[in-house]
Formats: sequence, structure tokens, C-alpha cells
Amino acid sequence: MAIALFAIVVLVVVVPLTGLFGLTKKSTTQVTATNLAQQWLEQVRGQWQNQDTYSRACVTTLPGATSGVTIAIRDEDAQGKNSGAYTPTSAFPFTAASYSLVACPATPQATPAPLRLVTVTATVDGVVSTLNVEVAR
Repeated sequence: MAIALFAIVVLVVVVPLTGLFGLTKKSTTQVTATNLAQQWLEQVRGQWQNQDTYSRACVTTLPGATSGVTIAIRDEDAQGKNSGAYTPTSAFPFTAASYSLVACPATPQATPAPLRLVTVTATVDGVVSTLNVEVAR
């Protein structure tokens, strides 16, 4: 009787703990995916702090090779609506360590978009994290 009672008490304690371990792993994976997406996003934003690079609508380097990362860039008007103007890229899955999203043209755009929406999606172990940022010229 004591052994049966002890088994029930152990089950009552162990089952919730097992669920917590699963949540912790998923949370850690979500944080990893978000950090990866943020790293790529900050790389693009950092390059576009230079007005010339922003006007040329290109990104010359990105972080090291990572599968499961895509970037989309969309030109927007001053109100944040899709301007229908030049769009540097659609979505790119990257597998190489060094890339050029868009070949940098020799001359900048005459009137670059006032805003560009950069969307980075990172997938780590099936967990997806998507970050968006508008970069102003």
C-alpha cells in the first residue's frame, strides 16, 4: 500500500516537471531564432546608416552561413505603405558565408525610397522567429 501511494505521489510531481523541461527547450529555441534574426537585421540596418549604401539599395555583407534565414526588403513611401517602386529583393534563403543581396550599382538611385521595410525570418529546429524594421534614409 505504501509503495502504491509513493508511486502516485511521484507521478503527480514528475509529470508536470517533464512538461516544464519541454517548455524550457522550446523557449530556448525561440530565443535562439530571435537572436539570429536580430543579428541579420542589425547587419542590414548598420550598412544602411551610410547614405550612399542606402541610396544604392544594396547589402554587401551579412553574417556567416546559416540555413533557415530569409530576408525580404520592400520599398515604402513616407507613410509606410508599399510604394510599388524598386524592390531590391524578394526572399533569399542563404547558404553561403558571403553574399551580396543585390549587386551594388555604380550610381545611387536618383530618389531612393524614404523607407525600406526589412523582414528577417529565422527558423531554428522548427521554431520560427520573424522580425521587421523600417529603415529610413
